[in-house]
Amino acid sequence: MEHVLTKELKNEKLCELMFMQPNQGVMCLALNQPVTWDETVDKERTLDHIFHHMSVLDVNDAMLNMIGVKRNDFVGSTPFQIQQMGIPQNKKLWMKLLDEGYRNRETEIVLLDDQSRIMEGNSICMYEEDGRLAGVFIIQRDVTEQKRLELSVKKRDRLLIATAKLNTHLLQEESTDKAIPKALEILGKATGVDRVHIFKNHTMSESAGMYCSQQFEWTKKEEASQFLHTELQNLPFQKKLPRWVRLMEKGKSVKGLIKEFPKQELSLLEPLNIQSILVLPITVKGEFWGFIVFSDCHTERNWDESEIAVLRSFAANIGMAYERYTTRKELAESNEVFSLISKSIDEVIYLRTPDMKFLHLNDAYEKVFGRSPRRVIENPGSFTELIHPEDLDKLKRKLGEDADESEYRVVRDDGTERYVINRRFPIYDENGDLYLYAGVVSDRTQIRQAQLELESALAKEQELHDLKNRFISMISHEIRTPLTAIISSTEMLDNYGDCLDTARKKKLSRRILKASQKITNLSEYVLFIGKADAGKLKLSPKEISLKRFVDQIREEVSTLTSHHQLCVSVESEHDTIIIDDKLIGHTLNNLLENAAKYSPPQSRINLTLKKMGNILKIIVQDEGRGIPVEEQPFIFEPFYRCEGVDDIEGTGLGMSVIKRSVDAHDGKIDVDSTLGKGTKFTITIPLKTEEHEIE
Repeated sequence: MEHVLTKELKNEKLCELMFMQPNQGVMCLALNQPVTWDETVDKERTLDHIFHHMSVLDVNDAMLNMIGVKRNDFVGSTPFQIQQMGIPQNKKLWMKLLDEGYRNRETEIVLLDDQSRIMEGNSICMYEEDGRLAGVFIIQRDVTEQKRLELSVKKRDRLLIATAKLNTHLLQEESTDKAIPKALEILGKATGVDRVHIFKNHTMSESAGMYCSQQFEWTKKEEASQFLHTELQNLPFQKKLPRWVRLMEKGKSVKGLIKEFPKQELSLLEPLNIQSILVLPITVKGEFWGFIVFSDCHTERNWDESEIAVLRSFAANIGMAYERYTTRKELAESNEVFSLISKSIDEVIYLRTPDMKFLHLNDAYEKVFGRSPRRVIENPGSFTELIHPEDLDKLKRKLGEDADESEYRVVRDDGTERYVINRRFPIYDENGDLYLYAGVVSDRTQIRQAQLELESALAKEQELHDLKNRFISMISHEIRTPLTAIISSTEMLDNYGDCLDTARKKKLSRRILKASQKITNLSEYVLFIGKADAGKLKLSPKEISLKRFVDQIREEVSTLTSHHQLCVSVESEHDTIIIDDKLIGHTLNNLLENAAKYSPPQSRINLTLKKMGNILKIIVQDEGRGIPVEEQPFIFEPFYRCEGVDDIEGTGLGMSVIKRSVDAHDGKIDVDSTLGKGTKFTITIPLKTEEHEIE
């Protein structure tokens, strides 16, 4: 028996709408006979019946590609047979869908090729007019890459925060022997690798070339240490790994899966039980000093470029740390040691008294705050002038609480904002009394910007998600009503056709035709908007008679405006123009239909066309209810409907089609509306002199 849903899905426009989407999987399942689903039935038995008697009616190529099956194998399959193919069917989720009638979900599935993918989709139950379940309509899309991108941004953000923490740690410790092990631990946990090593380059003799030896190591608790591995001490680096030397001397990284490395390198790397690796050079005073190694022993990791960029900055900071510690050691006996060290770093270093008199500020203060250190030393009160007004009270309160860490915004004299974190360290005299504060101010602007970018990306994703939900809700509502009319009328004709008189049959046929036309119009609207937004809308301009064009429009809307006073005015020296009469005609039909729908009977509707040189101006004005000012900027968005118009039939797509039709002619549309007085739409279109001028 052919199910009634089969007939509806044969509607060419509706099928094109539902199944043409290249990035969204669409599937329709239908029961061979509708079933009742409510509290009066045994739901377990009914679900089992559905699993064996509901089958795939149609499916688009995108869905087939997502789940990795062939059309001939899939179409006609029941949920039970689909499960036998190796595609899981969760009965609990099915039960929830049938109870609620609609489900939005995000699930991770394992496809037939054993690849895990994350799918986001919606399932909508379709019912007969008497409320019995007829089938299920499923839309889903593969969001695996989107989730991977979000994960990548989160990883980058986590690494940025860890790197900022490490920079402070490297600054606070007095020697690399103390600073580096803790830094490697923080970084190892942040990246999730199994091992982190630092190697230092050296030479054994002038003719032997470059060697390297392991200096520091961090490993997960479950991983064996390699610190005493003899192969990693005095390794003839240039001889055994010449490719690495060439790359890192140029500042480049070594990365990849070990199994894909050259054979010469495998003999050294395979005994270390490494699956994948990232190696970054460390430069000290412009020389290739050594390198840092991130190793995965159990997984094959492909490093993201944003992660590598953050870790490269850490490697650079290691080099800078060695430079700082070397400088500190060389100048340990000099009274200028504090000043020289502070000048070699990007963080602001200061020394001040408890009553806010600055004794020292390094040159980085000017880089971060935009003012010279001398200005603050001479006028300590000017320090607070740059703090954002919204953060000043909070900072004063934290200082009053004797907090040693505070975060605030700085507004520079050029108007730019910087996010900084201030850490101070008390210094006590021999009697234990506080007499100085030493502090470090770190610029966190990049980290904060990365956070804002992530928040913005998530907000945009939420906006797209909301638009999709509005679309699905509108489609399910707008299609269900005419579908119900078609189904009920068809059943009347099928079951009682022999008993109905000719007038009744014609009435049912007109009802089917009207409902089908509504679905067709809806699908054409959505397809038109999709083509316009994708830049695939093609115009068909031709030379037409303006008078005949207006007469045709008047005739087409005569029924719609039969209860109104339609006044048409044409002002033109020449009767012929070149436009896409189909698009502009459709635009005028829409505007006049809206004017009639939202205006009281017997009110006046004006249609004016003026041809002024190479400009065609079209004005449609009514005396209707008007559009609120605050809603006027949104009326051309797809699916948008003003508040208080739920009693008037509409989809929220007509104005979007009008806007895109005008845009296609390089024209513009303006709206002037007052509540209770009416609305005026003015369309301005530049006319072409030759048909081929419009593309």
